Amino acid sequence: LANYWNGELTTSTVVVTPSIDMVQGNVSADEQRQRPYLFGNTEFVPSPDNKFKKTDELNVVFQVYNPGLEAGQPKVTIEYSFHQKSAEGEKYFNKTSPQEMNGQTLPPGLDVATMQMIPGGQAVPLGSFPAGDYRMEIKITDAVNKKTITRDVLFSVAG
Repeated sequence: LANYWNGELTTSTVVVTPSIDMVQGNVSADEQRQRPYLFGNTEFVPSPDNKFKKTDELNVVFQVYNPGLEAGQPKVTIEYSFHQKSAEGEKYFNKTSPQEMNGQTLPPGLDVATMQMIPGGQAVPLGSFPAGDYRMEIKITDAVNKKTITRDVLFSVAG
């Protein structure tokens, strides 16, 4: 098992899913054990093959562990860029706006100092993506510790 609380900036596995659903009402402890991808009232099921249709949405969900803290809050930027693969190699396709994770943008009451983690994730409609194979680069920059890490997600879009 991985030790995510080792003091180094890292992430959990990046889970890729075609949908994220909100569950109504309270979930019992027994239900929670039977539904491993249910967190609070949010549920997602990982994609078995990372193959999507143009009408789908690409969702990624992960945790960022051990962000540096300044006055008890992180200063983390998460950037998502997309690169299309071809016979000639790989070329930049597009990117989303960076996500700033700090005391002003994180949910109220999220105790990062105790948990030593912050949530990461992005939802991207695939309608503008031409059919093909892609690499999503997730770049996480911790301004407090001056560290950057990247994670790659490979996926394909069918015509």
